Amino acid sequence: MTPAEKPSPYDAPELYDRLFDALDFDIPFWQKVAREGKGPVLEAGCGTGRVLLRLLESGFDADGLDLSEAMIERFRAKAKAKGWEARAVVADMRDFSLPRGYGRVICAFNSFAHCGTIDDQVRALRCFRKHLLLGGAVVLHMSYPGPEYWAEPDGVPTHEVEVEDASSGGIIQMWDTRKKDPVAQLQRSEVEIRELDKKGRTVALVRDCPALGLSL
Repeated sequence: MTPAEKPSPYDAPELYDRLFDALDFDIPFWQKVAREGKGPVLEAGCGTGRVLLRLLESGFDADGLDLSEAMIERFRAKAKAKGWEARAVVADMRDFSLPRGYGRVICAFNSFAHCGTIDDQVRALRCFRKHLLLGGAVVLHMSYPGPEYWAEPDGVPTHEVEVEDASSGGIIQMWDTRKKDPVAQLQRSEVEIRELDKKGRTVALVRDCPALGLSL
């Protein structure tokens, strides 16, 4: 199998967790958002539950949804291991229907960027609004890159994340190769995850197909 035929990182949720699950820089913020919502919380684009599981652990009433079945299955297994009800479903944030309303609908960690067109964004926001309780709110976390970002050359792999792999003693890296449209404020990314052994040799590679990313 060639690198181009490798599955998306979203089809390898255990690898995704090894890269990102330990991140907790934003958890106090989302706990504050949940507390101020005074009602259930829905996380759209919850992935394997990095944020959602921590909200549940803190005692919040929270549900989730994600388009990736593999990511949701990973979340459910992690929730079950803790003895919690796995309240997350496979669904498209642009078109879903859940049986109750929420005090807060949240999108963490740039997940709203999966809505790659204005039509996608509007559809998602309308769907979020339909699920809000009276006085509820939608809270999005999105990066806002400055002029230096847009001036960076296209097509050059950028080293974004690196973590030690406790199981192998090696390193896991994430690289992002971007093509940007400054006028439309859009970027198209090809994400590559490399697993390196102790000697720095690449022993595994997962490459995502190009996908639109949006900066607001």
